[in-house]
Amino acid sequence: MRRGIYKPGEIVHHKIELDPVTIERPEVALNFDNLELLCRECHARRHELSGGRWAEVNRRRKKEKENAQRYVIGDNGKIFAK
Repeated sequence: MRRGIYKPGEIVHHKIELDPVTIERPEVALNFDNLELLCRECHARRHELSGGRWAEVNRRRKKEKENAQRYVIGDNGKIFAK
């Protein structure tokens, strides 16, 4: 809504990002003041713009997906690259 886009919220976003340390802290992980409801597009954009850990993870996953080797099982039961 801040950007003038009115779409239903789908993902709860943690304003203070969860990591191995903060996930153990209920005042961060479970605090309603640390949560906001976003649509998928805004949630993805928020993580990309933050330059945080998830932005790098998403970039890496996208690259891996683009370079992924595909395999199929032939009629003889053998696996081969597609």
